[in-house]
Amino acid sequence: MRPKQTTPRRRERAGGVARRKTPIEVDLSVIEELADGDSAELAGLIAMFNRHMADGIEQVRAAIETCELASVARVAHTCIGFTLTLGIIALEPTLRKLERASKQGQPKEIARWLAQWEREFEQVRQALVARMNRSGAV
Repeated sequence: MRPKQTTPRRRERAGGVARRKTPIEVDLSVIEELADGDSAELAGLIAMFNRHMADGIEQVRAAIETCELASVARVAHTCIGFTLTLGIIALEPTLRKLERASKQGQPKEIARWLAQWEREFEQVRQALVARMNRSGAV
């Protein structure tokens, strides 16, 4: 008898973080549309995104250290809006889970979703750097 395969959804329900084996899909069409073909504008939007996400991660880390779970929820919520505005929707599910865990007062889940956010942010950051390199906006 074969053991059941564990899907990412099952691992999530079981309390584990489903690690992605493949890179997350990053759709850059919105951020490119916002830049309107201007490579300097694209570079500025990408820099702003990277700064905002890095600051958010640091704010969440600080809030976790001081057990300010409401701050974790606020930062996650702000980052959801920011990422969706730029069309970088790949981070939204993880940020929503982080927000929910903080509202439910689940410190272990907060730590898990923060770690997932950091991994996904790095993947998005790399995709953005590659896009800047292609446009000569570096």
